Amino acid sequence: MDGSEPLQQVTFRVQHDCPLARLSAELDTEMQVWSGHRLEIVFLPAGRLAPERVQDAAARHLAPDRTVHAPDGTLWVWRPTVDPTSSISRILEAHGLLWQQPLRVVRGWEHYDALALAGGEGGVQAALDALREAHPTRVVRRRTVQPEEVRANLFWSLQPALEAPTDKQAEALVAAHDAGYYRSPRQATTAQVAAGLGVARSSFEERLRAGENRVMDAVLPVLAWTRGARER
Repeated sequence: MDGSEPLQQVTFRVQHDCPLARLSAELDTEMQVWSGHRLEIVFLPAGRLAPERVQDAAARHLAPDRTVHAPDGTLWVWRPTVDPTSSISRILEAHGLLWQQPLRVVRGWEHYDALALAGGEGGVQAALDALREAHPTRVVRRRTVQPEEVRANLFWSLQPALEAPTDKQAEALVAAHDAGYYRSPRQATTAQVAAGLGVARSSFEERLRAGENRVMDAVLPVLAWTRGARER
């Protein structure tokens, strides 16, 4: 494949019988997972669940080496035992695909974004066929990825920020951006953007502020970490 050609990306979910899936199903929640060769970091955002229930479930399913509590959630470090014949990452890599971290585990389903680094569309289909032989697998989306997107996709996932706002909040954010609300000097007022959407200004401003807060809550921890890493 010519290096200038776009890559294929596939987003899919797999019902995989593993401790992470069982934990997310029991807690009826979503987690993010970063994997190494022998260690994984699992992040559970703070929410409505009682801390005692969360810790008890994590101890039973993961037996974590370490637990770290933060204002926005809980981090667990644990050592998974993976059967090579059912390993999702090995199936993907065998067909020239690489999954992008973090993995999302939502109510018993593992959600993956994977790049076809070799084999193109044929490799994607072969990987999906192999996954379906071992696990219930559902494709969510396929798209092409330009070469300049690869670095950002591999090292920093925007998924948490993209999924933070509700649909109406995302609509308000996009409309404000398109109208020039975030430019300097500002090219539109909230009243003008709200009129374009056909909603009351107060409703629009409530959605806009809530959306901004959710996106910033998702982005700022990464920004703070990267700034701190550069200063060390």
